[in-house]
Amino acid sequence: YKHKMVEGEKKQDEKLLWYFAIGSMMNPTSLSLRGVQVQESHPAEILDHKLYFFGSFGMAEALPSPGDSFHGVMHKLDEANMQKLDKIESGY
Repeated sequence: YKHKMVEGEKKQDEKLLWYFAIGSMMNPTSLSLRGVQVQESHPAEILDHKLYFFGSFGMAEALPSPGDSFHGVMHKLDEANMQKLDKIESGY
């Protein structure tokens, strides 16, 4: 599942990004054990979409589906931590 990012606030010339997480990536401790540090986290819901799971590794994608929704967590990350996360997720 490719997570969508949106540009966040800038702090001392540092670009911050929001990352929508599902599954084990919702847990900041799980991310920390992978060397990814989040600055803040908030519950989130994606409206008018549903999760579609495929493949033998539990991969998923968000598909448009009016009236449906699913929950996850928004994590705020700096660029360095987002790059670490991209490397972890690139295998999917």
